[in-house]
Amino acid sequence: MPLPKDPTKLIEYKEKLRKLLIKRWENPEYKKRLSEKHKGLLVGMKNPMYGRTGDKNPNYGNKWTKEQKERQSKSHKGLFAGEKHPNFGKTSYNFKGGILKKRGYVFIYYPKHPFAVRNYVLEHRLIAEKCLKRYLTKKEIIHHINGIRNDNRPENLYLFESNSKHISFHRTPYFLVSNLISTEVKKDSLLLLYY
Repeated sequence: MPLPKDPTKLIEYKEKLRKLLIKRWENPEYKKRLSEKHKGLLVGMKNPMYGRTGDKNPNYGNKWTKEQKERQSKSHKGLFAGEKHPNFGKTSYNFKGGILKKRGYVFIYYPKHPFAVRNYVLEHRLIAEKCLKRYLTKKEIIHHINGIRNDNRPENLYLFESNSKHISFHRTPYFLVSNLISTEVKKDSLLLLYY
C-alpha cells in the first residue's frame, strides 16, 4: 500500500500501522520467530562496518549526483511544507500559547505585526505601543526601570528615542539615575524620554 500524500491521511495511516506493529510485537510467537531469524546475523562487533567511521567507512567522501538530489527533492516537495505540516503553529506539540521566553525577555506570537521577527514580538514593545496608541519605530528602545526584563508593567517601562540615548542613560552616575527614577517614574503610564 503506497503512502498517502495528504498529511491528515498520512497521520491516520501511521497511527494504524503503529497499532498493528504494537499488536504484532505483543504476540510471543512473533517475538520467538524474530529472535530465531536474527540469530547469527552480523550484529555488533561481528558486523564488518562496526566502528568504521570517517575515512575508514567505504561510503566516506561519496557525493550525491545531481540526478539523485533532484529525485530526493521531488519526492519530498510539498509533503510537509509550512502550514501543511501537522506539527505546525498552534497544532504543534511544543506550542506554549504563543509565549516564548529568551534571555529573560517575553516574546508574544503576533505574526501580523509589522515588526514581527519570525512571527514573534517583544511583549514590552507591544505594551508600549498599546499605551502610546501607535507602532514604535525600529530605533525606539524600551528600558525596564527596575532592571527585571520580564516585568512589563507600563509604569516600569521607559521609552528612549534611540539606542544612543539609552546607552548614555546607562552611563550616567548611579545617583543621578536613582534620583530620576524616584522623582519622575511614579506615574501610572509609560514614561517618554526624548532628550
